Amino acid sequence: MILSIVVFCASRSDCQVPKVKVYAGSMHYMGDLSPFDHPLSFSKGHFATGVSYTLVSNEIASYFVRFMHGKVSGSDALSGSSVRQKRNLSFESNIDEFGVGVEISLTSLMPAIKKYGLDVYLTVGTNLFHFNPKAYYQGSLIELQPLGTEGQGSSSSYKAPYKRWQINFPMGVGASFNLSPSVSMAIEIAPRILMTDYLDDVSTEYVGTTEQLQAQGVLTTSLANRMGELATAANEPDDFVVFTGQTRGNVSDKDRYFFSSIHFISHFSAVKDLAKKIKRN
Repeated sequence: MILSIVVFCASRSDCQVPKVKVYAGSMHYMGDLSPFDHPLSFSKGHFATGVSYTLVSNEIASYFVRFMHGKVSGSDALSGSSVRQKRNLSFESNIDEFGVGVEISLTSLMPAIKKYGLDVYLTVGTNLFHFNPKAYYQGSLIELQPLGTEGQGSSSSYKAPYKRWQINFPMGVGASFNLSPSVSMAIEIAPRILMTDYLDDVSTEYVGTTEQLQAQGVLTTSLANRMGELATAANEPDDFVVFTGQTRGNVSDKDRYFFSSIHFISHFSAVKDLAKKIKRN
């Protein structure tokens, strides 16, 4: 039965042989806790991996489903700004993505590129992704979203807790070349455009120290404002008190992350060639 299906596919020009990609690379975070106060500043990378399966393809476009897993992080301690260093916030989060996308072959649209032996492409898509920002405090890694560090969910705040399942939109560019008739190798870089500014748990304003302590307790207050951890003998206690409305993050600049990878593509062309031979015989 399986052999019959393979032979049938090989006899049809519109029947596509499966294509699988295995990705290995790094994820980099861009946001309020990036090293520099610049939209293009990004954090150190963390290992990430993934796999995709092409559903439908033709000369110009390939449509696929994909899963990826990685990690992002950021820290004011690594910032080049003394103001950011004083803020002293940090986070890390695992990322899991489930999505669909399309690759547009520029080589098919611009055949002159073929002479270099590369297939250059653009990729866009939509992902459902999960994140869960955490920070180290007194030797333990603490989940930040349940705390409501910017007042989310407290009786004194109108803010609702942000969702840890969100949508993002990957947009990237890549280039592949053949290693053999059935295997290709590619490089790709694809930023993710997010709909949330809470990937790092930092977005808007502080809740006043006294107000937050009364409404949300010691742990939330301690992780919302960490400036006091850098106190020296020269500091007064009031040096690290914050007031409601005081800037904590930049709400106008959404967080982002990007995935850069090397990946291998199995075209299963050897199976297709075998099917053609069987059909001819």
